[in-house]
Amino acid sequence: MNRLLFLLFFFCLFSSCNETDPLLYCGTQNPTEDLPWLNAAIEEVENSELLEYTYLMSGRYEGQTVFFFQNCCPFCNFAIIALDCQGNSLGILGGNDGIAIENIEELTPVWIPENSVCQITS
Repeated sequence: MNRLLFLLFFFCLFSSCNETDPLLYCGTQNPTEDLPWLNAAIEEVENSELLEYTYLMSGRYEGQTVFFFQNCCPFCNFAIIALDCQGNSLGILGGNDGIAIENIEELTPVWIPENSVCQITS
């Protein structure tokens, strides 16, 4: 019996040492290329005057992947809209009636322009 428990313990120990699964966003590892609406949104930002102030974050909200463009623009008033995997609005972040940023889990930067001036923390 002790041998069986010993073997079971080592089996569980070694089977849990697998590499971690890659982070998936809406079923893909590369949402900026694989989600056409997201790719188009990034291209729009890349052609804007505020490129260096804008970046894309992702997280989990109520069990689903969400994306939202964040910014560090010192002179802008910017509404942050949470988008689902199809690009549909789930609501605005913040405010009295909006989605609280504290309710978004696993915050991860997804896209940051090369010339970004933002100090990004996840």
